[in-house]
Amino acid sequence: MSLLKNKMVTGLALSLVLATSANANLIVNGGFEKEAVSDGQWRYFLSSAVDGWEGDNIEIWQNLNGVGAYEGEQHAELNAHPYDGTAFSIFQDFETTANQAYSVSFAYRARRSAEEAFQFDVSSGNSSLLSELITDHTTNQWSIYNANFIGTGETTRLMFTSVTPETGTLGNFLDAVSVNVPEPGSIALLGLGLVGLGITRKNSK
Repeated sequence: MSLLKNKMVTGLALSLVLATSANANLIVNGGFEKEAVSDGQWRYFLSSAVDGWEGDNIEIWQNLNGVGAYEGEQHAELNAHPYDGTAFSIFQDFETTANQAYSVSFAYRARRSAEEAFQFDVSSGNSSLLSELITDHTTNQWSIYNANFIGTGETTRLMFTSVTPETGTLGNFLDAVSVNVPEPGSIALLGLGLVGLGITRKNSK
């Protein structure tokens, strides 16, 4: 293989790496899989003990009461033990770039009543980038939330806050939380790599 062709193959590999990086989940432990919970059991953790997350306690389930995770083996309950008379809130800060577009998604499900609700917010400093009251989940299946936002600073916060029940400990399951750079940018990077490889092959002939 010629030196020029070697360089273009390397360029294609770099494009693939960049494409993968561009679509990597910016949320750490978005599936709540890193804390060990036995099959058919649940445990509650101080948020400081759950990788990536801060705020109130987090209850993590694995196949308990016939409720399986949306993806992987575990999911979280926002309304976590113990009862302390206040709304539950968990959040995560992640790095962003001003004026960059991002996509956010997560799975959600009610535990005992379709009346359950929680507040979802994405913010940067004092700027609200997304604010949604989630009220449409049911007890028999997972629902998926998808939205987009534009970064305004170097750090962005994603947060979930219990609304109904606000202070009780039964309700609002979460799973598969993710923030990504939208797909088209990655496709463009991959396309540039493939075009470059095609030109190299033509020149090598």
